[in-house]
Amino acid sequence: MLFRKTSRHPLGSLYLTAVAFIAVVPTFLSHHPLARMVDPNDRQSWNISANGSIPGQNAPIRTVQHSGQCIALTFDDGPHPIYTPQLLYILRKHRVRATFFLTGVQCEKHPSIVKRIAAEGHELGNHGYLHARLDKMSPESVAADIRRADQVIVRITGIWPHYFRPAGGVLTPTVLQAATQTGHPIAMWSVDPRDWVVGRDATAITAVVKDAVGPGRIVLFHDGGGNQPRMLEALDSLLDFLKKQGYQFVTLSEE
Repeated sequence: MLFRKTSRHPLGSLYLTAVAFIAVVPTFLSHHPLARMVDPNDRQSWNISANGSIPGQNAPIRTVQHSGQCIALTFDDGPHPIYTPQLLYILRKHRVRATFFLTGVQCEKHPSIVKRIAAEGHELGNHGYLHARLDKMSPESVAADIRRADQVIVRITGIWPHYFRPAGGVLTPTVLQAATQTGHPIAMWSVDPRDWVVGRDATAITAVVKDAVGPGRIVLFHDGGGNQPRMLEALDSLLDFLKKQGYQFVTLSEE
């Protein structure tokens, strides 16, 4: 049965951890955030360090800790006015709840879809406001981008998004510091079918997930960006397959 899960704002109990080092970025980069907006389909040019972390600095989660065969589905870059409603229909049909990492700018464009995501029992995550090149920004600018997305999501739904996922999976000391300062643990993934690649068919997407899935895995999908029709095609059949294999589906914060 679907239910709505809320998160409490943690800043009242948050203490700031000491940081090992801070990335120094030219000052002028922090003055023009719009100039750093990135096409989600251009990920191959990104400086991605999706497997890295710095000891003591907000170590990202890559799995969920549950007994039994539980996995978490996550969807990035939405909400999309066409594909997110289709995705919600598929999830509802299969009685599956997921975690949506939303961008602030898309939430402002499509607030009714954001409300629907929350109302149908899915968890809301912060994917930044602009889906920007965080590795090209100052610590202050990254934190401001995260906070702006928080404000938008809270204003629309009344729910504070617990987890943050950096755009493109970029993990740098600056990103880790900003996430800590804004009170967000970072959620990455352990299965990436590269569903966003335009031209990648549903068979290829399905094959990667079937091969890599396992208990506790976090699966990365995208309801925004590109190639969503193939992702939706793959997902519908994947959910049937995974349920027959005995998997249960949880959100990232579900206990």
